[in-house]
Amino acid sequence: MKSARKPLDIVLPVTPGLTRAAHARLEAFAEATRLPRKVMFAADTALEELLQNVVDYSGAHEVRLLLSVECGELRLELADDGRPFNPLEVENPDLGLPFELRPEGGLGVFLARKMMDRVGYEHRDGRNRLSLAKTLA
Repeated sequence: MKSARKPLDIVLPVTPGLTRAAHARLEAFAEATRLPRKVMFAADTALEELLQNVVDYSGAHEVRLLLSVECGELRLELADDGRPFNPLEVENPDLGLPFELRPEGGLGVFLARKMMDRVGYEHRDGRNRLSLAKTLA
C-alpha cells in the first residue's frame, strides 16, 4: 500500500554541515506529514548520530536521504558513497563501565539502533545502504 504522503528524496553533500542540513529537511518533512513528536525525536536522534559518522569516518562525498511514511511507519533510507561499513556489526558499548573507562565510539550507533524499531544494512552498487523504520503509533 502506498502512502498518500509525498516522500522526500534528496542528495546532500558530505560537509561539516550535513547533520544540520538533514535535520532541517527532516523537520520540514515531519511538519508536512504530521509525524508524532516522539517519532520525530527518534528519527532525528538516529539520523544525527549516523550522519555524523558519515562525516567523520566514511570518506563519502554525498548522502542520499529518502524519507517516507508507509504502512503506519516512518521509513528512512541513507545511502552514501563512502568506505563499506556495516554499523550493525558494531559491538554495543558496555554502559556498566564508568564513562572515563569506556573506549571511544559506538555510542551513536547504539543510540540509533535503540531509537528505531527496525534497522537494516547492505552494501550494494558501491554504496552503504542503511534502512530504518519507526512505528507511528
